[in-house]
Amino acid sequence: MSMHQNYMIVISILFALVFAVMIYSTIKHRRACAASASRFPGTSGRRQWFWTLMPLAILAFIDFSLISASTESHTSAPQQHARR
Repeated sequence: MSMHQNYMIVISILFALVFAVMIYSTIKHRRACAASASRFPGTSGRRQWFWTLMPLAILAFIDFSLISASTESHTSAPQQHARR
């Protein structure tokens, strides 16, 4: 398997684990149906989207840099011919 496939398998496993913890936490800590949602003062809008999408951007950058490094190592490797 290539480095890209190995990386994607690891990221997929991490995604599944985080998603499972999120679902478990949501079910475990939910309140009764009559409870009302609280309003939290804090960041919203663009800053919240920025910090939400930043991990995706970092992982995409790492993935593409691994692909280019893998591609460069395969294309720039000197061809060695056996002489007999």
